[in-house]
Order: sequence, then C-alpha cells, then structure tokens
Amino acid sequence: MQGWQVIIPGLCGPFPKDSMISEQASSPLLALLSSSQSIPAANNFYEQVATLFDLPQPLPVAALTLSAEHGDITGKHCIQLAPVHLHADMDHAILYDEFALDLSTQEKQQLLTELNAHFAQDDIAIISDARGGWFIVSDETFLIETSVLHEVIGRNINFHLPTGENAIYWKRFLNEAQMLMHQSPVNAVREQNGQLAANSLWLWGQGSLSNRTAHPDTTVYTNDDLLRGVAQYTNCDCHDLPASNTALQQQVVICDTRLLSAASYGDVERWQDGLQTMMQQWLGDLPQLARRRGVEVTIYPCHGCAYRLPVGGWRNAVTSLFARRGSAQDYIRYDDQAER
Repeated sequence: MQGWQVIIPGLCGPFPKDSMISEQASSPLLALLSSSQSIPAANNFYEQVATLFDLPQPLPVAALTLSAEHGDITGKHCIQLAPVHLHADMDHAILYDEFALDLSTQEKQQLLTELNAHFAQDDIAIISDARGGWFIVSDETFLIETSVLHEVIGRNINFHLPTGENAIYWKRFLNEAQMLMHQSPVNAVREQNGQLAANSLWLWGQGSLSNRTAHPDTTVYTNDDLLRGVAQYTNCDCHDLPASNTALQQQVVICDTRLLSAASYGDVERWQDGLQTMMQQWLGDLPQLARRRGVEVTIYPCHGCAYRLPVGGWRNAVTSLFARRGSAQDYIRYDDQAER
C-alpha cells in the first residue's frame, strides 16, 4: 500500500436520478478530480476497505468494528444490529436508519434493556459498544446473508431481507423484535411527540476474524468506527481525521465517511454542505501538499472506479477551477431508484 489512499464513500453519490446538483455547488468536486486518471476500483465502501487491507470478502464489519474496543476477538462470530424505522405501505416497507430517528442515549439503552430481557430465554444477548453500536457475539456462525445498512436506506426492504440456511430463524427473531419494540414505552412517547418510532432492527455485517494481515507501515486517519477496528486488527497506527495535513506520513489511509448518509438519503443539500466542510477542514489543501511531498494520491468514492493523481500531477485547486475539463456531472453517479 503506497502513497495516500483517500476513501470518501458518497463523494460522487449515487443520488436519485431527479436530484438537482448545481455546477457551482459541486465545483470543489471538479477541482479535486479533473486532473485525475480514472482506474477500476471496488463497487462499494466495504469492498474497497477489504481490498486495500487484504481482508476477506464479504467484510466482517461487525467483528472489525467491535475489535476497535474489545481487542482481539478472533474466532468469534459477530453480527451488527441497528434500530431502524420501517414505514409500511400496502406491499412494501421503507427503511430509515438512526440518522432519521435521532435516538437519545437513554432511549437506546431502554430499548436494549427490553430486547435483552425478552431474548434471554433464547440465550441471545445484545451488547453495546462505547459509541452505542449493537452486536451479537456467538461461538457459532450465523449462516445468513444480509444487506449492508446504508445500501437499504430509503428502499423497500422486501428486496433485502436475510437469506441463507438460518434465514427463517433470524426472520422470526426480527418479527419478535418488531412486536416488542412496537409496544415499547420509548416509542409511545416518541409517537406522541411526532417523532419516528424505532420499530424494528436491521441485521448486517456478520462474520468472523481469522488470518490477520499486518500493515505496520501504514497510518490510518478516520472518523469511522469500522476503520478504527481495521487499523487495530491490521496493526496500523490510527488517529482522528487530521486538523492539518502537514504531519501526514508517506504511507497513509484517510477515510472520511461524512458524505455517506447524505448520499444514501439522496439529500443533496446536506451532501453539498458536507463536501464544503470537508474541503475546508482537510481535503482542500491535500492536492498542494501531495505535490510538494511528491506523493501519489488515489481517491476512492466507492462506486466502481477511483481517481489517481500521479506524483506532481495535482493542479492548484484554484487554477483548476478556471482550467477545468468537463463538468462535475462527469463524476457524479445516479441511482435509477428501481427498488425504492
């Protein structure tokens, strides 16, 4: 892993086809990518992380995320649970995640207590990490296939329910959880206050950790719990996103996931605000710094291609706004919304 690998899921969408993204609002994206060479890359965030760090696919997201706090959990099988809101219609149900719910710490803790009291009879215990993520840890494999949470936001979940050998068991688990959460005092209060009810769970990210691949010469900068776990598992130094890029080493992975939720919801205004903030905080001066350092930079929007800028290939961000090629629309991806 050489140079600076910059992972920004949601940087280029995908957005709904009818999204209105102005050239002015997306001009920072053009300034960033117009000098680049497009190369094949992974189709989504989790495949890209697995590829860069030589990890198995599908990526055991739950186990890696949990390992950031609990250390080595090699051999344990983990799955992640997220409280969600399902908006039911005649023949489908649309999913909204914790961003839309905005649950308080107290609400999540009460729901967790109620769920654990109910499922104790089945020897199922849901644990919480320090940041409020929910997990089930088992000595046995879950034997199901699931869909990544952010890829089902705003979609009909009928296309994305668990499949596999134990799918019937886990669908029954979800049905019981829905009935319990529907009756929860937490949701009674939320509905009285005009808030969305946390009326279901989403299972995803199952897997276990086995063969460890070390990248001791790589430093990770991130705001993401998964990448913190990946860094811990692969023996990388890990830090929060840099307030300044001047201290970056020669072999670095920077992962900023702040655009992912906005892209998942098709929230163009929030995406534009997030991109502007990111450019001001650390991304905007990265081109000039890379050029001075003689470092090759690869940017991964996690949509099937990446953008590589060879050593000395960055143009000044201001200059590129006036000498740009094409349009920001050349880099933005759109979703046909067929399953929404």
